[in-house]
Amino acid sequence: MAALRLTGFLWRQTWLKAGLLALLIGLITGCSQNFDGDDTAAKSLNEAGKALYESECASCHGANGSGGSGGPLVACATCGSTSSLVAKIEQDMPSASNPLRGGDAQDVADYIYHAFNESAVGTVERALPGVATMTPKESVHKLALELAGRLPTDEEVDEFTGSLEGEKSVVYGFMEEDYFYERLKDVFNDSFLTDKYRPATGGRLNDVYNKDLEANERDGNVFPMMDWTDRVLDTDGDGTNDFELGSNYLEHFSDEALGRKPLLMVEYLARNDRDFRELVSGKYTVVNAFSYRAFGGDTATSNVKVVNPDGSPNRGALPVVDNVEWDTFDDVKDLTEYLDMLNLVGRNQFGSGVDVNGGLTAQYVMEAFPYDPRDIKPVQLFYSDSEGNIKTGGVPHSGVLTDLVFLTKFTAMNTNRNRHRARMVYWFFAGKDLLAIDGNRDVTALELDEADNSVGVQDPTKTSEDCTVCHKIMDPVAQAYKHFRLDGLYQEDAELQFLQGDERPLVPGVQVGWAQANAQLNHFDSGSTNYSSREVQWLGEQIANDSAYAKGITQIVFKGLTGQDILGAPNPDSPENYRNNYAQQARLITNAASEFASSDFDIKALVYAITKSGYYRASGMYQAGLESEYDGIGSTRLLPPVYLNQKLRALNSGGWRGSVNLYRQNDRLFMGGKDSREVLETAESASGIIATLAEAMAVEEACDIIDNEFDLDRSERTLFKLVERSTDLENDVAINRRAEALAVRNTIAYLYLALLHEEVGINSEEVDIAFDLFKAVIDEDIDSGCNDARSTVEDAWYAVLVYLLNDYRFIYG
Repeated sequence: MAALRLTGFLWRQTWLKAGLLALLIGLITGCSQNFDGDDTAAKSLNEAGKALYESECASCHGANGSGGSGGPLVACATCGSTSSLVAKIEQDMPSASNPLRGGDAQDVADYIYHAFNESAVGTVERALPGVATMTPKESVHKLALELAGRLPTDEEVDEFTGSLEGEKSVVYGFMEEDYFYERLKDVFNDSFLTDKYRPATGGRLNDVYNKDLEANERDGNVFPMMDWTDRVLDTDGDGTNDFELGSNYLEHFSDEALGRKPLLMVEYLARNDRDFRELVSGKYTVVNAFSYRAFGGDTATSNVKVVNPDGSPNRGALPVVDNVEWDTFDDVKDLTEYLDMLNLVGRNQFGSGVDVNGGLTAQYVMEAFPYDPRDIKPVQLFYSDSEGNIKTGGVPHSGVLTDLVFLTKFTAMNTNRNRHRARMVYWFFAGKDLLAIDGNRDVTALELDEADNSVGVQDPTKTSEDCTVCHKIMDPVAQAYKHFRLDGLYQEDAELQFLQGDERPLVPGVQVGWAQANAQLNHFDSGSTNYSSREVQWLGEQIANDSAYAKGITQIVFKGLTGQDILGAPNPDSPENYRNNYAQQARLITNAASEFASSDFDIKALVYAITKSGYYRASGMYQAGLESEYDGIGSTRLLPPVYLNQKLRALNSGGWRGSVNLYRQNDRLFMGGKDSREVLETAESASGIIATLAEAMAVEEACDIIDNEFDLDRSERTLFKLVERSTDLENDVAINRRAEALAVRNTIAYLYLALLHEEVGINSEEVDIAFDLFKAVIDEDIDSGCNDARSTVEDAWYAVLVYLLNDYRFIYG
């Protein structure tokens, strides 16, 4: 009964406070000032370009570039430089049939860039007019959790709050920790969704790798060494394991490296501070010691060779590295700390944990297979043919563009012949949505043969004037994939006709090409010695050198860090608040992309650029009346379940395995998560079910935190370093009473910072409410019902924790 009374009291306090705070959530998702071009200033710019713009462009793009039927020209995909604008204008502006050329195109490009975009391209803004941002202490706590999965140390807080140089140093320090690389992979999966094949989330690796080079067979001959664990555990082949290590450990990390191979490329580039353009242009793919063996790297019949990523390529093939050595864990402690950070080993999508070998897993790993999965190496892959023979040539790799997982996820069909892949390449790596291009997409207007629902003599989508505007951009990229089958496997020239039957590669006209590059398709001619049979490597190089690449990657990171979808360009009928939201989002993306490019494409510089922005750190507004203008900024979102679980772990709860088990895939879906297969987006807001479960989480996890914290010495605790079980607010000595009360109040203030990322004063109303609750539990000797043996002081802290964990800001971060 006492526990129920306490719970009811806490709920009432929470919802009273939530009613006030609900007003703020609408504000912290808002926008800043309009940044359309300044027409007055533009009068001193290129006058010839201005005149041409007004006569040829303004009717579609607006007099000040703010948009119309043709979309805005502020922070657009091609607006990062005059050269990219010239290429776009000469391609199809104001129309594909009559584009501006030469000096006219140069004049208009010069005017558009300097009038509408010069002030929008530069450094990320730390402050927005009228917008309040998180305090330095609030920021460092949010970023420590976001990037390092933990609370910041006192030393990090002091350095972060001391200067901007200190802030940058601390954030970059967060990005050197193992958790950051796991977080970064999740950020990219939010867009790629390649975790569809990750066994840990219920995916099937056989859908990717168990293929044969015969079109209608799936014998598993492409990579015949995938079942490799016996080669480690049973070294003499007598059917008995030579080590006591079970196969679960080996299979887990092998599955992770194979199922997340495009994301492993992201991790490799980030860990080694490499130019992130190699994500699309690197002449390699990547493995670790586990997937290396899955490709037979430890056998004489290997499907994989380690290469030197900095060597000179010979027709796209990098020099091979001999005598490969793999990093090992330093000791059991090193291994244990890494496994604890992941907290994944032995767990499947059902949350079932396997206590391998009686809890001595780490020692057995060091004896049997001590290799560190964080050691990632660049490699070239080779297929085996239907007879099991290794092919003489490898895949002409181009980063993730040729990754089998990526290609299987974004597959092709006989009807689109790689055009779907082309669309995704443009979206991910140029920030360009081909579906947003103007044109008539009324299928009833196309010349289809209704009798058999097939196209007529001519391909209507290729001959229609409304369709060619897309195809001139899309088809060269689709053509580049002609050597990759519909299921993603690479095929050589001799195999094309046999494997695709009567299908033929696309043959779009010349004078069309990659986005703004206006590349020539004679690179693809069979007589060319440059890119014959490896057209995607040409494509990767074009993308990497295009000004739009920085924007594409920035959009991916922005979405992953904020949870916000990328907004499409507004049209004349778009509401004002949507136009404001688009403008603010586009401005941040443009400026962050600029910093990313100027850092020589350092992915960590991009993360820092976004997280330091006034947009990301927005917490409210200084003045009323700006709600419609600031309707989209901020990074507050419903935390994905895996992220919520890490937040609980950071608070020393051990993670939630109570009413819901957040280590289990089905329960994560229940709490608004995704599996990248059937559920492709995390929930944007807490449903009634999620809200109810969050209440149960507060009760259950508060118990775990109290148990775990007070069983430790104060110096080892995470949250309660200033107080003890013996706290006595009624001490006979006045100075002691004041000291005890001050310790309690300081602890409450810290709990606000650690749990809700809110900095409050020790004499604030927020602390007063929690302090009164703490005192009331002690005065009334209320039993929390958590543990009959706990002290009343622990019950009081339990009450405070439940109160704060029930604040909506705990599950929104």
